[in-house]
This record gives sequence, structure tokens and C-alpha cells, in this order.
Amino acid sequence: MKLGLLDTVPRSYWSTDLGITESEKFIDFLMPVMTDTRFDQLFVAEGEWPASIDDYDAYLITGSPCSVNEGHLWIEKLQQFVRDCLVSQKKLVGICFGHQLIASALGGTVKRRRDGWLLGVESFDIVDVQSWMKPIQMKCEIFHINQDHVSVLPE
Repeated sequence: MKLGLLDTVPRSYWSTDLGITESEKFIDFLMPVMTDTRFDQLFVAEGEWPASIDDYDAYLITGSPCSVNEGHLWIEKLQQFVRDCLVSQKKLVGICFGHQLIASALGGTVKRRRDGWLLGVESFDIVDVQSWMKPIQMKCEIFHINQDHVSVLPE
């Protein structure tokens, strides 16, 4: 399988961080369980795009310090890419900013939270255990930080 990681954070942003990009974090996380997968990083905020939507079997859109509503040209292009993925029945997952962008591209509404920033660890119940979920757990804790949310789902 070939997975295109659509990194929405410019590489220069990470020079003051731990020196690891957003897409590298996902590669480190997924590689142990997706051993037959080729991972390619595409820095869409810097203008790196697949030559064709069919270059990859699936795509993952990362989180970003940007808001979906900031009006950057790369955001508009990524929203069109999401719609093209839907038409092509291409597998696509969005994390944080990525899921907000998918919702927005498909007609949903993303807006600022009235309560401001949401920061912390959230606990989720696993209600549908899949065979690929190893080790099996019934709860999952995820760290999150955001100030935007999907307020209206796409139809």
C-alpha cells in the first residue's frame, strides 16, 4: 500500500520544535502496524502535491496551526483535492485540522469555539473493536489542542 501524508505544516515551522514534522509523527506511529506500507510526505502548505490522485492508495491529512477558514490558496486547493478523492472513491482520513478541512470541503461548517481553546487529554470508549486494533483496548486517550470545531456536519 502507498499512503500519501498530506502535511499541512511548513517544514520551517518545526525548526524550533523537536525537529520532527507532523507527517513523521504519523509515520512513527503507523509503521509498526503497517509494515507493508510505503509512506510519502507531501508538504501541501509548501506546494507539494501528488502528480495524480491515483499516485497513492490512500491519503492522510495532518493537523495544522492554521484554521480551515484562513483563506490560504493551498487550503482551497486541498479542499478541492478532498472533493476529487470523494469522486474517485479514494480512501482519505483527516486528523484534527484534516477532519475539519474534509467537513468544510464537503459542505459542513467549521467555526471558532465559543469557549476558546480546548487543550488536554480526552478519553474515548472503543465501541467497535476491529481485528487490526492491537493490543485490544476498550478505551483510548488522545491529546488534543484546537480552537475550531465542526459545528455543522456535511450532508
